[in-house]
Amino acid sequence: MIYPEEFSGKKTPDNAEWLVYQAMQKLSETDFDVFWHRTFSVVEGRRNIEFEIDFIVADLRNNSFNGLVCIEVKGGQLLQKNNETWLQNGNPIDSPVKQVTSAMHNLVDLYPSVANEVPFGWMVCFPHTVTGNSTTFPTNIDEAQLIDKDKLQNLPRILSDFFDQFGKRFSNHKGMSIVDYCHFIEHWIKEYGFVLPLSARIAEDESLFIKLTQDQMGVIKAAGENDRLRIKGVAGSGKTVIARELAVENIKSGKKVLFLCYNRTLASNIDTSLKSLGKRNKQIDGKNFNVKTYHSFAATLINKVDPGWWGETQYEEGFFDVLVPLKVLEAKELMDKPELYDVIIIDEGQDFMEDWYESVLCFLKDNGKIFVFMDDFQNINQTCARIPELQTFIKLSLDENCRNTKAINEKMNEIINLEDFSIRSKAGVPDGEPVKIIQYINDTDQQTKVLQEIRRLVEEEEVRPDKILILLNTDKENSCLARTNNIGSLGLIPLNSSGTTNQYSISYTHIKTFKGLEADIVFIVDTDKVNYDSFLFYTQVSRARHLLYIFKKED
Repeated sequence: MIYPEEFSGKKTPDNAEWLVYQAMQKLSETDFDVFWHRTFSVVEGRRNIEFEIDFIVADLRNNSFNGLVCIEVKGGQLLQKNNETWLQNGNPIDSPVKQVTSAMHNLVDLYPSVANEVPFGWMVCFPHTVTGNSTTFPTNIDEAQLIDKDKLQNLPRILSDFFDQFGKRFSNHKGMSIVDYCHFIEHWIKEYGFVLPLSARIAEDESLFIKLTQDQMGVIKAAGENDRLRIKGVAGSGKTVIARELAVENIKSGKKVLFLCYNRTLASNIDTSLKSLGKRNKQIDGKNFNVKTYHSFAATLINKVDPGWWGETQYEEGFFDVLVPLKVLEAKELMDKPELYDVIIIDEGQDFMEDWYESVLCFLKDNGKIFVFMDDFQNINQTCARIPELQTFIKLSLDENCRNTKAINEKMNEIINLEDFSIRSKAGVPDGEPVKIIQYINDTDQQTKVLQEIRRLVEEEEVRPDKILILLNTDKENSCLARTNNIGSLGLIPLNSSGTTNQYSISYTHIKTFKGLEADIVFIVDTDKVNYDSFLFYTQVSRARHLLYIFKKED
């Protein structure tokens, strides 16, 4: 992108900067950022020195901040008589090379931490001059650093070649992330009257979430020192992230791990994640972990010893509550060599029944370890979450939210509304965007407002479709989106079985499918079609990391 978007100088062929500005418009907006007419000031001793750079170009190819070049532009016919003497239309001028190198060094002094990671370079551009093969012009400039009238016609290739050579020359500079780049240039673009698009603000906030979640990983150290650990954590405290990393650490050490949860989509998501990690890391052996819901874990065991039992019994009273866990215990006794585990990890522990725990614990080796993660506020299935022999467990609490913005966390506190308890945001959590409460009159009005806002996010705020999730409160055929199959050029599709969104479509699902998972932006719709309790609403709200929309029918 070019900042500013409008050229404010003379738009005539004799204006060299206008010619360069026009050529810069040919650059890919995703690969390069261009800043025109940037003014800076530095303090040197007791003096305040101001300097100006005609054009600054940032190389953002491959979704990384790879390099930056300062460009000095001189119009008219340029001639260099020797390394010290320059002529412009026959008149002596200051050396453009000295001007641009001085400006570049001042810029390095202003941003030393950036310059340590990203190489800063310089070029000169003479839009009215054809240098050709002149032996008198110029002797102290590398050919790649000079853009003349002919080269200006192929500016995208010239700059790409320059940055490619530049990267090889300064291979010790590893570049910076796009998030760090956005932070670096934020005050530049504010001076042009711009603000970072929501997509960039989300990316910047996400880097904070990653760091803060890593800080919570001290739980893993505590887990390594205890055989039985129950971790109670509020929504947004990173329980599932920690549970997954705990599984990874134990798998790497050669232990056999059983990872159980209630939600089928969450189980598929964790299983896919671990298998993908195993392709890159030989220590993650697929034979050493088993990720299941309790239901699929029980069904697999029972079918091994009594294949017809499940189908014949599933409609009897107390099937999942009583009959299944009893049958699991029986199945273990009938097996010659039942598979036992060194480590059992249970996520969504609040949704497990006491008898389920009994039937799982019998598959733990004598010296094995068990870790249970739970959040009583997310007990939307209203099950009994008593853990047998709880007195033998070490109990840890995660009371700080490190996965939702402060704005979303405040909404969660408003929902649980307890006098003696509130969820604290971890220090450093970003404030985030205000929660958007959008009122609607009927389904047609709601549909219009949902589609309008999603199109705005994608087209104006540059948000990728896979960052957005719609949480329905009814089946799609009964929702406000019943007749909607596309949003502009994007498809509207069900969330896939592994809980991952699609970069070319907007995904929708229900909270019972998405519990335990997260999305950057969540739309909660059709709120008039469900009887809300605090557990359900709290769980829905907590699925949004960065931005939350709640659609509410007008009274």
